[in-house]
Amino acid sequence: MFQLGAGVAAGDGGARGVDALGDAVGAAGDVQRRTGVEADDVARQAGLVLQRLDQHDFRFLRIFDAQVAAGGHADAETALRRQQEEISFPVAFDWLRARIEFVKLAVDVPHRIGGVEVTLMEQYHSHKSYGYRFDAGGKSVIYSTDSEHRSDQMDTEARFEAFFAGADLVVCDTMYSLGDTVSLKQDWGHSSSLVAIDLCRMARAGTLALFHHEPTFSDAQLQTIHAEAIQYEALTRGDDAAVNVICAYDGLEFEV
Repeated sequence: MFQLGAGVAAGDGGARGVDALGDAVGAAGDVQRRTGVEADDVARQAGLVLQRLDQHDFRFLRIFDAQVAAGGHADAETALRRQQEEISFPVAFDWLRARIEFVKLAVDVPHRIGGVEVTLMEQYHSHKSYGYRFDAGGKSVIYSTDSEHRSDQMDTEARFEAFFAGADLVVCDTMYSLGDTVSLKQDWGHSSSLVAIDLCRMARAGTLALFHHEPTFSDAQLQTIHAEAIQYEALTRGDDAAVNVICAYDGLEFEV
């Protein structure tokens, strides 16, 4: 979840993050209804950016008093309405109390949202995926998940290098091992920590957050992946600046 000035941008709608965001928004709405006092805009409104269309990215729209859904997907509203059909869920889309507006954003063009400059680019994943760059106050954050980067095609990654350039934080898809991405799970739309490190170094990014973990991995396996990523970064750094490699987890807060 990213706080963007007077709003919130949420990417991958994981259960715990969604619940926490819903609690905050719901509490602000309760205060406003009981007292008549206008609640803080940050708590009352949420701007959602979608990297791809997926059920778990939509379900939390049901709990907001105000919601703006923005992204590169022209069919986002169709997908959400289909999910809310009776065969899938007992509450129809038109029953939601939230004020929901779908705004399709053009790729590779900066957009001003809540005092933050937001730019998106298309990524490699089935049914398209979009990465996002957030710039404000001299700080930059990249949210790039559900995206496959091929280690044997790094010469085609120049546009990602430019997109990541100078970012303070890059939240990147590192779901699989490098071996998996070049064999069994090639073309599945996900990447490895080693390729992410290479990209961040090329882009001179400050911190890389390993993200979109394989759900069958244990905490111990993720800790091993993190340790190996740190070791790889050190071994391949040369004379370049260090990339700080962290492992994302539920509840992690990172201030840039």
